[in-house]
Amino acid sequence: MMGSQADNSFKGIVFDMDGTLVNSEPLHLEAWKQALARHRLYYDDEWYHQWIGISDVDMSRHIVTKNSLDIGSATFLNEKRELFRAFANEKLKAFDGVTEGLRKIRDTKMGVATSSPGQDALMSLKKTGIQPFFKTIVTADDVENFKPDPEPYLKAAIGLNVASNECAAIEDSVSGLLSARAAGMFTIGVANGNEQNTSHLSLADVVFDTTAEAINFLAEQKLEYNG
Repeated sequence: MMGSQADNSFKGIVFDMDGTLVNSEPLHLEAWKQALARHRLYYDDEWYHQWIGISDVDMSRHIVTKNSLDIGSATFLNEKRELFRAFANEKLKAFDGVTEGLRKIRDTKMGVATSSPGQDALMSLKKTGIQPFFKTIVTADDVENFKPDPEPYLKAAIGLNVASNECAAIEDSVSGLLSARAAGMFTIGVANGNEQNTSHLSLADVVFDTTAEAINFLAEQKLEYNG
């Protein structure tokens, strides 16, 4: 753990999904690589890491525009999403300790704020068996402004019926941490084995190596439970 110990009473907890709850980033990476290869475009992993936490919509628009592809960004994005769903259906899992950790704090109001579209978010949460833990799920389909704008986290707080400054947010990306901070939430950064992110997580109020550790930290705080 990096950062200082908090002494907070949290009424709600909002999680990012990809790279935080579910180990989906490697699958997204492979889907992007294969979609790009169809159009004879090749980038290394480092190029991809700069986009973690940014919406697929924005990423697709950038790729199509920068490379002057002769297809629309929506068509290109659909190619990537079909590949991701095929990979996720076979390989997607929650990070170690996440399910057990969520059980520990299941009586606290919990939500998800993800940059993934609704179909992918629900598929991921259902496949990994963790959807029932969440009172509200905010996806890219539910907002006009993506992370790092605070809208996703503000909407999640509304869905929990909790003031945003009484929530903790768990994130693995810079854009997500900026979004949660702008919403007034206490921010927790998690690396989950991605050393590419570690230096950037200094934006968070506190940082942990894994989501399971972050959940255990929250379990020790003065959480408020549903009546």
